[in-house]
Amino acid sequence: MKEQSKKVRLFVALELNDEFKDELGKAQRALKKSGTIEGTFPATAGFHMTLQFLGSVEVSRIEAIKEALLKVLFAPFAITLDQITRMPIEKPPRFIWATIKSDGIDALRQVVENALAHETPPGARKFNSHITLARIKKVLHRKKLQAALEHIRLEPLKQEISQFVLMESHVTDKGASYVTLARFPAKV
Repeated sequence: MKEQSKKVRLFVALELNDEFKDELGKAQRALKKSGTIEGTFPATAGFHMTLQFLGSVEVSRIEAIKEALLKVLFAPFAITLDQITRMPIEKPPRFIWATIKSDGIDALRQVVENALAHETPPGARKFNSHITLARIKKVLHRKKLQAALEHIRLEPLKQEISQFVLMESHVTDKGASYVTLARFPAKV
């Protein structure tokens, strides 16, 4: 009988400062208060922005992933909170996201994606810069949800990004928790 390798769920992300997390927490509380969905709501402390989802990865691959990410070159850049939206738009929503505006994020995402091309799961989806505020199990009031999303406004806060991180995700029925495995500072 062949022994299975231990696997962990990994992703590359941007960490958010406390000011961003507080603003996102206000939006998340307003969403909960609207009573329009049943679902899970990530803890404010765990808010982050995913750059690349690697999925279930053998533990033995972690060092190779870190080595590849050490080669990523990027200059610091700013991100700005934008708006609240649901995804997908054209189907029943599964997520509520806060979106981000940035001139530098697409370039960083592309460099990270190229560095990890050999680690990317088959059929990886197109990247959308976002922060997950809720994972929807059931929409209780579709029209009220849309009205709530239109009503919730984010302050257009800015944050300087000077590093990205490799994170491990632990998913349970109560939500996810995250562990930072490595940090990668900006370098050009």
